[in-house]
Amino acid sequence: MLPDFPRIKHALQEAIARAIRQLVEQHPTLGQIQKVTVFEGHSTALQETNHKLASPLERVSLPVPVDRHAIIEKGPDAVSEQIPSIAGQLMAAQLGMLVREVTRATDHTGNVVHAGGQPFSQDLYIKALDTVEMQFDSGGAPSIPELFHPDPRLNAQRQRVLEEWMKDPAFVKRIEESIETQRRKWNDRESNRKLVD
Repeated sequence: MLPDFPRIKHALQEAIARAIRQLVEQHPTLGQIQKVTVFEGHSTALQETNHKLASPLERVSLPVPVDRHAIIEKGPDAVSEQIPSIAGQLMAAQLGMLVREVTRATDHTGNVVHAGGQPFSQDLYIKALDTVEMQFDSGGAPSIPELFHPDPRLNAQRQRVLEEWMKDPAFVKRIEESIETQRRKWNDRESNRKLVD
Protein backbone atom coordinates (compact mmCIF):
# COMPACT_ATOMS: atom_id res chain seq x y z
CA MET A 1 0.00 0.00 0.00
CA LEU A 2 1.28 3.46 -0.94
CA PRO A 3 1.50 6.12 1.76
CA ASP A 4 -1.17 8.84 1.83
CA PHE A 5 -0.58 12.44 2.91
CA PRO A 6 -4.05 13.90 3.54
CA ARG A 7 -2.85 17.13 5.19
CA ILE A 8 -0.46 17.89 2.35
CA LYS A 9 -3.13 17.05 -0.26
CA HIS A 10 -5.65 19.28 1.55
CA ALA A 11 -3.16 22.18 1.67
CA LEU A 12 -2.44 21.77 -2.07
CA GLN A 13 -6.18 21.64 -2.89
CA GLU A 14 -6.77 24.81 -0.88
CA ALA A 15 -3.86 26.62 -2.56
CA ILE A 16 -5.08 25.63 -6.05
CA ALA A 17 -8.69 26.60 -5.25
CA ARG A 18 -7.50 29.97 -3.86
CA ALA A 19 -5.43 30.64 -7.01
CA ILE A 20 -8.43 29.83 -9.23
CA ARG A 21 -10.73 32.10 -7.17
CA GLN A 22 -8.21 34.95 -7.43
CA LEU A 23 -8.12 34.65 -11.22
CA VAL A 24 -11.92 34.51 -11.46
CA GLU A 25 -12.22 37.60 -9.22
CA GLN A 26 -10.06 39.54 -11.68
CA HIS A 27 -12.81 39.22 -14.29
CA PRO A 28 -14.36 42.71 -14.79
CA THR A 29 -17.92 41.45 -14.20
CA LEU A 30 -17.56 38.38 -12.00
CA GLY A 31 -15.20 40.22 -9.67
CA GLN A 32 -17.92 42.75 -8.82
CA ILE A 33 -20.49 40.16 -7.74
CA GLN A 34 -20.91 39.73 -4.01
CA LYS A 35 -20.30 36.14 -2.92
CA VAL A 36 -22.52 34.42 -0.35
CA THR A 37 -21.79 30.97 1.04
CA VAL A 38 -24.85 28.70 1.09
CA PHE A 39 -24.18 25.96 3.64
CA GLU A 40 -27.25 23.83 2.97
CA GLY A 41 -30.32 23.61 0.80
CA HIS A 42 -30.97 23.14 -2.88
CA SER A 43 -32.03 26.61 -4.04
CA THR A 44 -31.94 30.33 -3.40
CA ALA A 45 -34.84 32.74 -3.79
CA LEU A 46 -35.48 36.38 -4.55
CA GLN A 47 -38.36 37.57 -2.39
CA GLU A 48 -40.51 40.31 -3.85
CA THR A 49 -43.55 41.97 -2.34
CA ASN A 50 -46.13 39.61 -3.85
CA HIS A 51 -44.16 36.51 -4.80
CA LYS A 52 -40.87 34.64 -4.72
CA LEU A 53 -38.59 33.77 -7.64
CA ALA A 54 -36.62 30.61 -6.78
CA SER A 55 -33.37 29.54 -8.41
CA PRO A 56 -32.04 26.01 -8.01
CA LEU A 57 -28.38 25.72 -7.08
CA GLU A 58 -26.27 24.47 -9.97
CA ARG A 59 -23.27 22.23 -9.69
CA VAL A 60 -20.30 23.35 -11.74
CA SER A 61 -17.76 20.61 -12.29
CA LEU A 62 -14.85 20.88 -14.67
CA PRO A 63 -12.82 17.94 -15.86
CA VAL A 64 -9.11 18.37 -15.22
CA PRO A 65 -7.32 15.53 -16.96
CA VAL A 66 -3.79 15.11 -15.65
CA ASP A 67 -1.50 12.57 -17.18
CA ARG A 68 -0.05 10.11 -14.64
CA HIS A 69 3.42 10.51 -16.13
CA ALA A 70 3.17 14.31 -15.85
CA ILE A 71 2.41 13.96 -12.12
CA ILE A 72 5.44 11.71 -11.65
CA GLU A 73 7.59 14.12 -13.66
CA LYS A 74 6.36 17.48 -12.38
CA GLY A 75 4.60 16.75 -9.09
CA PRO A 76 1.99 19.37 -8.06
CA ASP A 77 3.08 21.61 -10.96
CA ALA A 78 1.29 19.20 -13.30
CA VAL A 79 -1.98 20.49 -11.85
CA SER A 80 -1.00 24.06 -10.95
CA GLU A 81 0.09 24.85 -14.52
CA GLN A 82 -3.52 24.17 -15.57
CA ILE A 83 -4.91 26.81 -13.18
CA PRO A 84 -5.38 29.51 -15.88
CA SER A 85 -7.28 27.05 -18.09
CA ILE A 86 -9.44 25.87 -15.18
CA ALA A 87 -10.17 29.49 -14.17
CA GLY A 88 -11.14 30.32 -17.78
CA GLN A 89 -13.56 27.38 -17.91
CA LEU A 90 -15.02 28.38 -14.53
CA MET A 91 -15.48 32.00 -15.70
CA ALA A 92 -17.30 30.81 -18.83
CA ALA A 93 -19.59 28.57 -16.74
CA GLN A 94 -20.33 31.34 -14.23
CA LEU A 95 -21.00 33.91 -16.98
CA GLY A 96 -23.37 31.45 -18.63
CA MET A 97 -25.28 31.01 -15.35
CA LEU A 98 -25.28 34.78 -14.76
CA VAL A 99 -26.74 35.51 -18.20
CA ARG A 100 -29.41 32.79 -17.79
CA GLU A 101 -30.48 33.97 -14.32
CA VAL A 102 -30.41 37.69 -15.15
CA THR A 103 -32.43 37.01 -18.32
CA ARG A 104 -34.95 34.97 -16.32
CA ALA A 105 -35.24 37.63 -13.59
CA THR A 106 -35.55 40.57 -15.99
CA ASP A 107 -38.10 38.74 -18.14
CA HIS A 108 -40.03 38.00 -14.94
CA THR A 109 -40.04 41.63 -13.76
CA GLY A 110 -40.36 43.21 -17.20
CA ASN A 111 -37.12 45.21 -16.77
CA VAL A 112 -35.89 44.28 -20.21
CA VAL A 113 -35.37 46.11 -23.46
CA HIS A 114 -35.20 43.95 -26.58
CA ALA A 115 -33.19 45.55 -29.35
CA GLY A 116 -34.88 43.43 -32.01
CA GLY A 117 -31.66 43.14 -33.97
CA GLN A 118 -31.01 46.90 -33.96
CA PRO A 119 -27.46 48.08 -33.28
CA PHE A 120 -26.62 49.65 -29.94
CA SER A 121 -27.83 53.26 -30.06
CA GLN A 122 -28.43 56.28 -27.86
CA ASP A 123 -32.19 55.64 -28.05
CA LEU A 124 -31.77 52.05 -26.86
CA TYR A 125 -29.55 53.17 -23.99
CA ILE A 126 -32.08 55.81 -22.86
CA LYS A 127 -34.90 53.27 -23.19
CA ALA A 128 -32.93 50.88 -20.96
CA LEU A 129 -32.35 53.63 -18.39
CA ASP A 130 -36.07 54.42 -18.40
CA THR A 131 -36.93 50.73 -17.90
CA VAL A 132 -34.80 49.84 -14.87
CA GLU A 133 -35.69 50.82 -11.31
CA MET A 134 -32.90 53.16 -10.25
CA GLN A 135 -31.78 53.64 -6.64
CA PHE A 136 -30.46 56.85 -5.09
CA ASP A 137 -28.16 57.29 -2.11
CA SER A 138 -28.78 59.61 0.86
CA GLY A 139 -27.10 62.46 -1.04
CA GLY A 140 -29.42 61.97 -4.02
CA ALA A 141 -26.75 60.46 -6.31
CA PRO A 142 -28.17 57.82 -8.67
CA SER A 143 -26.94 54.27 -8.93
CA ILE A 144 -26.82 54.04 -12.72
CA PRO A 145 -26.85 50.45 -13.98
CA GLU A 146 -23.81 49.33 -15.93
CA LEU A 147 -23.92 47.91 -19.41
CA PHE A 148 -23.11 44.23 -19.51
CA HIS A 149 -22.41 41.77 -22.26
CA PRO A 150 -20.91 38.32 -21.57
CA ASP A 151 -18.28 38.91 -24.25
CA PRO A 152 -15.66 41.20 -22.61
CA ARG A 153 -14.66 42.64 -26.02
CA LEU A 154 -18.23 43.74 -26.78
CA ASN A 155 -18.56 45.06 -23.25
CA ALA A 156 -15.41 47.17 -23.67
CA GLN A 157 -16.55 48.34 -27.12
CA ARG A 158 -19.92 49.50 -25.76
CA GLN A 159 -18.23 51.29 -22.87
CA ARG A 160 -16.03 53.17 -25.35
CA VAL A 161 -19.08 54.09 -27.45
CA LEU A 162 -20.91 55.29 -24.34
CA GLU A 163 -17.90 57.43 -23.33
CA GLU A 164 -17.98 59.02 -26.81
CA TRP A 165 -21.71 59.71 -26.52
CA MET A 166 -21.12 61.40 -23.15
CA LYS A 167 -19.31 64.17 -25.05
CA ASP A 168 -22.61 65.02 -26.78
CA PRO A 169 -24.49 67.63 -24.66
CA ALA A 170 -27.87 66.62 -26.14
CA PHE A 171 -27.31 62.99 -25.10
CA VAL A 172 -26.18 64.03 -21.60
CA LYS A 173 -29.35 66.15 -21.29
CA ARG A 174 -31.50 63.13 -22.21
CA ILE A 175 -29.73 61.05 -19.54
CA GLU A 176 -30.29 63.79 -16.95
CA GLU A 177 -33.99 63.90 -17.85
CA SER A 178 -34.24 60.11 -17.51
CA ILE A 179 -32.49 60.25 -14.12
CA GLU A 180 -34.82 63.02 -12.94
CA THR A 181 -37.86 60.92 -13.90
CA GLN A 182 -36.35 57.98 -12.03
CA ARG A 183 -35.67 60.22 -9.01
CA ARG A 184 -39.36 61.20 -8.85
CA LYS A 185 -40.39 57.52 -9.04
CA TRP A 186 -37.87 56.64 -6.34
CA ASN A 187 -39.11 59.44 -4.08
CA ASP A 188 -42.68 58.19 -4.56
CA ARG A 189 -41.64 54.63 -3.69
CA GLU A 190 -39.76 55.81 -0.62
CA SER A 191 -42.61 58.00 0.63
CA ASN A 192 -45.11 55.11 0.22
CA ARG A 193 -42.88 52.58 1.98
CA LYS A 194 -44.30 51.18 5.23
CA LEU A 195 -41.93 51.43 8.15
CA VAL A 196 -41.68 48.52 10.57
CA ASP A 197 -42.23 49.25 14.27
